[in-house]
Amino acid sequence: MAGKHRIVIAKPGLDGHDRGAKIVARALRDAGFEVIYTGLHQTPEQIVETAIQEDADAVGLSLHSGAHMTLFPKVVKGLREHGAAEVLVFGGRHHPKGDIPRLEAEGVERIFTPGARPRRSSRGSPGACRGEPRWTCSSVPGQGAVPASRHPGARGIIAETPESARAATEILGGTSVVKVQVQVGGRGKGGGVVLADSPDDAEEAAARLFRDGFGGRRVSRVLVEERLAIAGEFYAAMLLDRSTGTDLAMVAAEGGVDIEELARTKPEALRRLHIDPEIGIHPYHLRALTGALPRRPATSSRTSWPACTTSSRRRTPRSSR
Repeated sequence: MAGKHRIVIAKPGLDGHDRGAKIVARALRDAGFEVIYTGLHQTPEQIVETAIQEDADAVGLSLHSGAHMTLFPKVVKGLREHGAAEVLVFGGRHHPKGDIPRLEAEGVERIFTPGARPRRSSRGSPGACRGEPRWTCSSVPGQGAVPASRHPGARGIIAETPESARAATEILGGTSVVKVQVQVGGRGKGGGVVLADSPDDAEEAAARLFRDGFGGRRVSRVLVEERLAIAGEFYAAMLLDRSTGTDLAMVAAEGGVDIEELARTKPEALRRLHIDPEIGIHPYHLRALTGALPRRPATSSRTSWPACTTSSRRRTPRSSR
């Protein structure tokens, strides 16, 4: 995606139910869009004015009062009258099925009904509607966020040619770890992470990955990372639990190479915590997730943690921390 698309999320009319609108706004933001939320009780004229002032690519409308057949078309009409007909308008609520074709005929791009997942909403936004690729993220942005938070981390350099992988290894002291950058799992066990003992090894590994690809996908860049002595391995992830519509944080002290197998055979070894996306993550979530982490996972006698699944709206019971 060339630049971020900007989306206005608005609540027209007198409807005061904004939970769904906020969840959609957060999901779109997490998918890489720039989101402006107008708040409650907006008139169609106010929504149109905001969209034009913010130079928005799309407007998302949420309404539960039953006035959708009047207010949604007014927003579309207002945008057209102000020369902004290219701005996409989409909406969501429990609309009667017969109303959806009528709204689409009035110019509403798409209606998302209850049960639509955040990823589906992202696909219905400007990038997908215009045939552009959806936003994805490799490990590079995440790696860069660690030093920014004042925690030490391995240095890494992106390489787009075998020669640049060699030069990066020389900069990093003569040894490195070459990591393929594709949206495919199983990189560690599938040959997508290579320990390079010399610049020659790094160049050879990068050349192989660029030539052969990985997991059926073309490789256009690799991350050449500083090689460190590993004292212990931990696994941490933030996922979307589609069954509950919440974020699911998971932490384990046994590394992440075989995390799927670990979840299947030793589910008690994973600490899980559901987090309300409307509230976001807070320090007490992190304390609940990491409070029982062993200092030395390789030698610790503790092999499992107590179950910990809770809503962020509720205080975690002391016995499950």
